[in-house]
Amino acid sequence: MKLPSIKLLLSHAQSALLRFPGSIFSSIVFACVAINMIEQDKDLESFSQINLLLSSLMGISLFFLAQIVYETYFKSLKQRLTLYALSLLILVSLFLYLPGSKDQFTHAFPYIRYLIFLISIHLIIAVVPFIRGNKYNGFWNYNKMLFIRIIITHLFSTVLATGLLLALGAIRLLFDVKFDDKLFPEIYVLVFTIFNTWFFVSNIPQDLQALENQTDYPSGLKVFSQYILLPLLLIYLLILYAYGGKIMLSWEWPKGVVSYLILCISVVGGLTFLLLYPYANTSGNQWIKNSTKWYYLLLTPLLFLLFFAIFLRLDDYGITLNRYVILMFGIWVSIVSVYTILGKINIRFIPVSLVIILLLSSFGPWSMDSIPKNDQQKRLETILDKAGIIKDGKIKEEMNWPKDSIPLIERNITYPNDRKLSDSLHKEVISILQYLDQFHGCEGLNDWFTQNMDSLVENAQKKKWLDYRFGRTDIYLGAMGLSSISESEEAKEVQRTVFISENKSSKKIAVTGFDEVFIFNEYSLELMKKEERKSLLYDEDDTSDSVGTDLMIISIEKPVLIFKYKGKEHFLDMTTYLKEWEIRRREAKKYPSGELKMVLDTTEFNLVIQLNELTAEKTNTGWNVERMEGLAFMKVNGRD
Repeated sequence: MKLPSIKLLLSHAQSALLRFPGSIFSSIVFACVAINMIEQDKDLESFSQINLLLSSLMGISLFFLAQIVYETYFKSLKQRLTLYALSLLILVSLFLYLPGSKDQFTHAFPYIRYLIFLISIHLIIAVVPFIRGNKYNGFWNYNKMLFIRIIITHLFSTVLATGLLLALGAIRLLFDVKFDDKLFPEIYVLVFTIFNTWFFVSNIPQDLQALENQTDYPSGLKVFSQYILLPLLLIYLLILYAYGGKIMLSWEWPKGVVSYLILCISVVGGLTFLLLYPYANTSGNQWIKNSTKWYYLLLTPLLFLLFFAIFLRLDDYGITLNRYVILMFGIWVSIVSVYTILGKINIRFIPVSLVIILLLSSFGPWSMDSIPKNDQQKRLETILDKAGIIKDGKIKEEMNWPKDSIPLIERNITYPNDRKLSDSLHKEVISILQYLDQFHGCEGLNDWFTQNMDSLVENAQKKKWLDYRFGRTDIYLGAMGLSSISESEEAKEVQRTVFISENKSSKKIAVTGFDEVFIFNEYSLELMKKEERKSLLYDEDDTSDSVGTDLMIISIEKPVLIFKYKGKEHFLDMTTYLKEWEIRRREAKKYPSGELKMVLDTTEFNLVIQLNELTAEKTNTGWNVERMEGLAFMKVNGRD
């Protein structure tokens, strides 16, 4: 077999670039932005770069769609430029639509809507060349070609990227050449974006309509579908039917996970019979058409079980985004089932109907944003209204927080509306607010308050108060006069306490009679030089010189520090100290200089640890020390 020449490969690459410039350019933009983020160690708070990354990723598919539409339905250069300009306008609009760094309320739904658009574009790509007429064979062969190209492209990309990384590793190992570790992920980015896209589009046939006449169906695909997918399908159908029988016999409510399983089996079943579709028209394969109809007939009772399970949860907890999606897909699968049972053979109906449902669900008052958000806000208002916390659309006994005191919302504050809710309802209020904050935003509740909630959130974001321990939900709960943790959860929660000494930022420490001074933390003891000691310590009799020491920290097991000195282990139990400091912590925010002190006396040495700061967690089983820093003073016994 003659291998292709370099000239031929370059010719293919040039043709692909001229034919799909938008997709290849988008992949280059994606790679540049991703590599820049790797180089700068950018995190997910870099909104502009994240938005450009997502827009360029969609651009790869959108420009591919524009080119396929142009080649199928248009011919002139002007029409091509119009399609590309429209695609670019969509991408710019997308970039501006996604949340930016100045947005006060960033939540998940804009990214969910982005995902809907991305999936919809791929589904449109799958049908657009064969949307007209009855070219079902061409439609099937076209999607088979795309599917195989995706698999081959990713296989080649994986081999190329792994090979390059192994080559760099070999050079580093054999020639002791230093590479920046960032180079390794950057290679993966380059290969799986630019090379992956370029290689994929380079072998897309020009005349897609000719695929209608292609009848050489791969036998391996039929074997895979008939002898692997179909048996697995039957096994899961039997499992779900057995579970349905168990529900009827025991009269118990179905588990929520059954809805996901039914949807998964529906998708796998639909994919299986789509893969088998062209073989049904060949001799001896009439069973494929019959089994397709029987499959959807058998699926019908399971769909009733799906709707039963989801409506039970809608009645108990209202509609949320995931329940909306399950309900939407359940309706879509039901439509496809009825369509197939009636004997329809248009296999394009599956992707076309899914695109329509996805796009319809992303906008309007019926969308997966509006319906769940409005339902959960109504449920929250009903709970608060019955408890007397809200009246005439306003929170009673609202707690007004000065901007600079938001992070100081603590459990020792009395929340006036806590006592009005049972523990279970308190949890439900917290759960609803957390859901709204995560997926839709809480700004729809702002009219309930007299204070400016947007201003409070904006101030908290500017001062970087919002983190994994304190978020927007806590601000809203506090303003409602509710604590951010229910009574039962408060009993279980780990209590974190920070102890701070006054000497951390001000006066020198007066000490006498030491041999060594260490900078102390939970990991190590770093010996201080004499000139460093004099800048930090006050000691008129400081005539000591370093004697050298074998003292080291081995580990810390909960509140017990383990030291090792000249081969012998010594233990310092911090429990008593922590109990005393906790009592003092309730009375003052800081401790007088020298109060956060621990002493370890042994026959070999005496150790005094003067802490500047300590962070510890109190659990039901005791204390866990997270962090500590300070100074350690050592006196070696027997030394004059």
